[in-house]
Amino acid sequence: MVPRLLRAAIDRDADLVVASRYVGDGDADGLSSWMRSLVSLGSGRLAKAFFPRRLQQITDPMSGLFLVRRAALDLETFNPIGFKILLEIAVRLAPLKVLEVPFVFAERHAGESKASLREGMRFARHLLRLKTSVSSSWFRMAGVGTVGGTGIAVNTAALWLFMEHAGLGLAMAALLATQLSTAWNFVLCDRLVYQRRRQGGWMRSFVSYALLNNLSLLIRLPLMGVLIAQLAMDYRVANIATLLLVFVARFAVVDRTIYRGVPA
Repeated sequence: MVPRLLRAAIDRDADLVVASRYVGDGDADGLSSWMRSLVSLGSGRLAKAFFPRRLQQITDPMSGLFLVRRAALDLETFNPIGFKILLEIAVRLAPLKVLEVPFVFAERHAGESKASLREGMRFARHLLRLKTSVSSSWFRMAGVGTVGGTGIAVNTAALWLFMEHAGLGLAMAALLATQLSTAWNFVLCDRLVYQRRRQGGWMRSFVSYALLNNLSLLIRLPLMGVLIAQLAMDYRVANIATLLLVFVARFAVVDRTIYRGVPA
């Protein structure tokens, strides 16, 4: 297969040549069971659903047999998880000139498959990380917003706890609740949304994030007071309302200063 891939690359001046089980007279019957076949086909379909345009020229993004032009690679941008390197290359370097050559995936005669439940979980994580890395800020905002939804619950529960059970006033309770939700949101966003691709060490990034949240609290507290005093709004509802109001502005600052809009 390697000479066939190389001939195709040279004759058609391609950047990426993939040996595909699902084009022409290619065949995947060598997979050891119907479950392996289902997982292989399903993972490929899932990858194409995540990246319909970037993988539109590739029928077998899970293939482990391919050639890539070295001049097209920028190794500094790569951070693959697991052994499916083709997916990393195809998504991060798109658009490339891609060719596919059919091949027959034969029965295994030695060694063991690397496929496992653990690899499946790593594959799912990789898909999500790649999606955040190549998508617009709207996708990152959705991720941060999802985490922020849990942070609002943490913040409001802590506010209630400090006011109702610790007997603290609104300002002090809100200050302490902000510290808890700040730590919660930072850890989840840093690990899940941005995959730790921050513009500095974690302590510096956390301090910047905490400073931003506490500055937003200076805006939220007077507004909460107005909502409670003038509109007779429950303090927990007022807390949620003000958190939602400052979300977009806070996201824009975090995305552009701490992470510079470049997640993992």
